[in-house]
Amino acid sequence: MRVFFDSNVFLKFLGGEEKARSLIELVELGEIEGVINPVVLSEVSYGYLRLTTGLSPYNLKKKFPKISMDLSPVRELLSDFTLVNPAYSMNDLLGVISTYRLLPNDASIALTCRIEGIKKIATFDSDFERVDFLEIMDV
Repeated sequence: MRVFFDSNVFLKFLGGEEKARSLIELVELGEIEGVINPVVLSEVSYGYLRLTTGLSPYNLKKKFPKISMDLSPVRELLSDFTLVNPAYSMNDLLGVISTYRLLPNDASIALTCRIEGIKKIATFDSDFERVDFLEIMDV
C-alpha cells in the first residue's frame, strides 16, 4: 500500500514524537511504501535547518552562506521514501486550492496524491480531512 507522508510527520519525528516514529517505522519495516514529493523534501530540509541552527527564517537566510551544515540526517531519514514529481497545470493546482480550501503546498500534496492514485496520507494536519479522496492514516 502506498501512503503519502506529509512533512509534519518528519518534523515531529525529528522532535521526538512517538506517533511520528511509529508511522515512519512502517516504511522502514517495509509494511507500506512511503511516498513524498518535492514540496515535502523542501519543507523537511528547511525545517531541519531551522531546528539544527536555531535561527529564525530571516537570520537563517542571512547567515546561510556561512553556515556549516550536514544534511545527511535528512538524506538518511528520507532514503526509504519514494520521491514522485507528477506534472500538473496551474489550473489543476488552483482548482484544488479553491475546492478544498488548502494552502498551496498542501494543495500540491493533495494533487500529487490524486495524480498518483494514493488514497492514504500520513499527516498531523487536519486540513486534509476536507479532501474527499484522501484518508488520514491512523497508527
